[in-house]
Amino acid sequence: MKIDDYDQGLQNEIRTRQGAFFTPKLWVDEAHKEVEKQFGVDWRNENIVWDCCAGTGNLFRDYDFKDLIVSTLSQDELDLLHKQGYVDAFKYDFLNPTDIVLETKEKKEKNVNQYSFFDLLGETNDKNDSVENTFESNLDTSTLNVIPANVQNKLRQFAKDGKRLLFLINPPYAASGTLKDDVENKTGVSDTLVKEKMKHLGACRSNLYFQFIFECIRQAHLFGFKKVSLCFFSPIKFMIQETAIKFRSWFYNEFEFKRGFFFNASAFSGVSSEWGVGFTIWNEGKNNSNPILDIRELDGTSTGRVKNIYNCDNQKSASEWVREPIKGMETYEYPIMTSGLKIKERQKTGPIKKAPQKEIPHIIHPPIPFTQKWLDENGKYKHTSLETKVGYEQWVDDCHIYSIFETKNNCTSMRDVSWGGEIWQIKNHFFWLERYGICGLLENYPSIKADYEKHYEESYVATLIADLTLGVEAINVLECATELWLKSLEKREAYALANPDLQLTCWDCGWYQLKGFWEKEYNVEFKKLKELHKALGDRLRPGVYEYGFLKE
Repeated sequence: MKIDDYDQGLQNEIRTRQGAFFTPKLWVDEAHKEVEKQFGVDWRNENIVWDCCAGTGNLFRDYDFKDLIVSTLSQDELDLLHKQGYVDAFKYDFLNPTDIVLETKEKKEKNVNQYSFFDLLGETNDKNDSVENTFESNLDTSTLNVIPANVQNKLRQFAKDGKRLLFLINPPYAASGTLKDDVENKTGVSDTLVKEKMKHLGACRSNLYFQFIFECIRQAHLFGFKKVSLCFFSPIKFMIQETAIKFRSWFYNEFEFKRGFFFNASAFSGVSSEWGVGFTIWNEGKNNSNPILDIRELDGTSTGRVKNIYNCDNQKSASEWVREPIKGMETYEYPIMTSGLKIKERQKTGPIKKAPQKEIPHIIHPPIPFTQKWLDENGKYKHTSLETKVGYEQWVDDCHIYSIFETKNNCTSMRDVSWGGEIWQIKNHFFWLERYGICGLLENYPSIKADYEKHYEESYVATLIADLTLGVEAINVLECATELWLKSLEKREAYALANPDLQLTCWDCGWYQLKGFWEKEYNVEFKKLKELHKALGDRLRPGVYEYGFLKE
């Protein structure tokens, strides 16, 4: 079997679960060019290069290296690497190293705390020598997950000789989570020993590529390297997300960004085009400025634009800003949604305002994807001063209408939901029509009218719209949606009977419930609504940057 066939033929189920997106040759070549710009044309001969998640060898197969270390988790991949001539490649579970197990056992036996990885940074060789005892060659490497003795000795010698250790990797991107539409969230895959070692770095430790970054640095210091470089493909969330603040504080204190590029993830076979991948290069040092990445076309050429990476570590984020009004509110337990129509079976306390007991306002403020998703899906929305910005209030008013019919708006209306041993009613506060205007329209639809009469609370958005100053595009969207809502009543009860999970007999159904029904039964009208919604988004898009919520 050809090597290329092996790469492309790996079972999609395994690849998707592990987040193992195999790197196309074009992007391997671009990565090598980028490393060459940083370290010079002889970097493959002057540095020790380690691919610790080598897969089938894509990152190094077409290049010659003087000192190359190759390790992989899969026995099948190891067999193929050996067939290609990489006879020194070895099987090694990089995220579950035996030294962590032995260290934990030893510390427990001595009844002392585990040593911190930070204790190793900047220490002398004597300190590193003491740690190396956990790697001694008298361990049974046939049953323990350890680096082969000859590789350990080579690494120690290179470190003593003052060589640079350069990690060249494309680690898995998967993470444990619950959001099924998040490409990085895969239940259970991130439960590793390294994850346990990273407890002090926060929730980001559930991402496998965060774990690889951490463990690369830990291994480098265990073997005594003073000069270390990380060159890796990954999503760029580690430089942006709030959940990575602790990680960034640690990482930026030890490593400095040097250069990198950013491209659409669809460059990897079978991967969504709605997110992006970065290739970044980091050296030992301190990072004091925001990274800037060159944006690439799918053929690898530069677009002439750059991706300015920033976060809100030292300023207020938009998500913090919008939550300010609910600070200090009384809280109580309420159902948690995992999607528009599914309840998560666990309890949580949260702030609920102006809600009678068991009448739950399920309000979500969805992000508005005005821009190309893959370029800005990781963009950090900032709180910005708007006192002198002309047109901002009009823009916000129209954004309300846009958000009602945005794909990511999961607001729904649900009745008689069983949760926590009680029955709950969930109100859709993003329904746009006021009660008095639709009462007489429901006479011929008994199921919907009965729900209307039983659940009488007005929607928050319906009461808000009357006070909004709307532009032409927003008015067009509302009028089209209202016409379609009225027309669809004639089929709604029958559709609800055939699709009970949608709960379409709720009089205040949300966009999440209606859109599939409308698309199937009223396709022409639904397409018109989508087109009008897109036109509204096109007009609003520049405001995201003009009013300072995102940086270009």
